Formats: sequence, C-alpha cells, structure tokens
Amino acid sequence: MKRSGIERARPAAIAIALAAAWVAAFPVPAGALTVSPQDCREGADFIGNAARSRDNGMPAARFIARLDEDLVLIQSFAPELRWFARDDDDARLLRSAAVRVFEEPALPELHGESFLSECMALVLRAER
Repeated sequence: MKRSGIERARPAAIAIALAAAWVAAFPVPAGALTVSPQDCREGADFIGNAARSRDNGMPAARFIARLDEDLVLIQSFAPELRWFARDDDDARLLRSAAVRVFEEPALPELHGESFLSECMALVLRAER
C-alpha cells in the first residue's frame, strides 16, 4: 500500500517535535558550552536577524519550528563540523534566545547584544 505524503512525514515530524521538546526542557548549565567568542558574535547576528524576521511578520511558531528542524539536522553532523550547536547546551542557548525574541519583543540590536553578553559570559566562565 502506498503511503501519502502526510503519512511519510509523520515520523519525521514526531522526531523533530520530540527533539525540540527535549532541547527546550533543560536549562543551559553554566560553563558547559563549546562555543568560541566568534561563535557568540555570529550567534548574536543570528538572534538579531531573528528579531528582524519577527518585525517582518514571521510567526513565532514557524520560526521556532524551523530552528528546531535546523538544529536536528545540524546535530546529525559530527560536532567538529557544526556551527554553534556542537552540543545540546549550545543548541539550548540559541533556541532560548530565539524564543525570547518573540516572547519579549525588543529592537534586533538589543536582542543581539543581550545574546552576545550572555554567551560571552558563559565562554569566559568556561575558560576559568
């Protein structure tokens, strides 16, 4: 029996939803990140652009769903080949900042600066 596109997509959608729930369920432990200062700067650009997407009408659910899909895909590569989401802590940090973009609207630059500060503080703490 031939399966419809919806039936074929269902296992992937369930896997993405479970991965997203897992990523969202745990707070970022201090100092557990594997990101560099350059990653923090690039992450800040990403978060600023997330706010620009919000300002241009991107619905929160659609943006976060796409980010979750991207994180699942990124994490299928070896950690050394990834940008930012080398481990689950990195992914949680980026995702939580993206959620804040939609839950606590502010200027894109402010979201980017806030992310950069948070990320750099964790990088510096990890270096100690």
